[in-house]
Amino acid sequence: MSSKRVVLRFFTLTFVALLWTAGDMGSSLAQADETPEIVIEIKWHPRGEGLFVIGRGSPGVWGLWLFDTNLQLVRFFQTESQISADWSPDGTRLAMGRDIRDVQTLDVLLTLSSRSGIGGWSPDGAQVLAWVDERNLGLYDSNTGALVRSVPTGEMIPDAVLWSPDGEYFALLQPIGRTDIISAQDGRLITTVPMEYPIGLRWSPDSRYLAAAFLTDAEPGTPNTLPYAPSPKIAFVTVWETLSGGTVHTFSGLPAVPLRLRWNPQKPELAGAAGEGVLYIWNLETGQQMEIYRPILALISMDYSPYGGRVIVGSWKSRQVIYETQPFAMANSVRWSQDIVADVVRVVIPDPSLELLESVESACVPITVADVLPAARESAQDLNRYAELVRENTEIGPGCRADLLAVAEALMAEAGQ
Repeated sequence: MSSKRVVLRFFTLTFVALLWTAGDMGSSLAQADETPEIVIEIKWHPRGEGLFVIGRGSPGVWGLWLFDTNLQLVRFFQTESQISADWSPDGTRLAMGRDIRDVQTLDVLLTLSSRSGIGGWSPDGAQVLAWVDERNLGLYDSNTGALVRSVPTGEMIPDAVLWSPDGEYFALLQPIGRTDIISAQDGRLITTVPMEYPIGLRWSPDSRYLAAAFLTDAEPGTPNTLPYAPSPKIAFVTVWETLSGGTVHTFSGLPAVPLRLRWNPQKPELAGAAGEGVLYIWNLETGQQMEIYRPILALISMDYSPYGGRVIVGSWKSRQVIYETQPFAMANSVRWSQDIVADVVRVVIPDPSLELLESVESACVPITVADVLPAARESAQDLNRYAELVRENTEIGPGCRADLLAVAEALMAEAGQ
């Protein structure tokens, strides 16, 4: 297997095609004194009411850590090996391997009789995705485990499969340098996108676009090659329109390879996380790179909160020393951060602003509350009162409240309040 194929397989850990050998997952609730040192995956609750971290604690100890709305550790679930997990859309269940588990107890509710582990939920949470056999994906009832229907994927076995957020399409990463977009209803081919060895392939929240990172060889003397690569290489990110397969934007000449891509759920922005601790943010309307930040060393995983107010990042603690000597002078420091697990899990707000506060409000504050808050955040001098109103209002959901308070706190810190 080529080195590029190894990169592809390593950085598509959550895709169902990589879970062929998922068997019965040995697991147990354990004491919460185990802390993660390597964070493989990190995901917010669908309403921002906490998050889970998948990774390794002390050597040989793999598991899942659950954090509450206040980002306090509430439960550690030890597993025999590395796993994949995904929230149900309503946040009450977790898909872990072939199992669907209750979030509160982590008890097994059902186990699929599928060929692979679970690779995603339908938008309404009624179905989950897994392989039936080598040629057919299956949609299974998430309450009974029964196979609802199978979807043929053709003669080739894809390297990875990614389900669109609207549930309408599958992206099949084929081993011959292309990605096929097929109908999730009947397997009909919609379009084909040429992409060889994509890294971190990701659908946009509205399913209109796909984005992926790439690493390609370059001739000696080529400008904007990777500064620390042993041979000339160029890192870039491309965005395609889903139904046509046409290229929308390409962001090239990056100083580090983005291994994870995430879309801002509230703005036309795409973020990319590189192992050296570099966080890129690109504007999809202008096609411009907005900023480069360095929120944490040895950055492995990241996720936007559902309302776009905060970014959670995960690191590999023992690898951080390798990247300490790499300055990345182009990168800015994030303006607000909070350690959840020191040096390993961190919440950041790269660029807090009143505009960001307004964006979060529009995403999650009920209409009945909307008239109360704007007057309190028209200027930085009113932010203390604003935070008080947010805390007191019972109509604002806990995840929404946490985002608003974090942005307000960041702005008050800048204003010296």
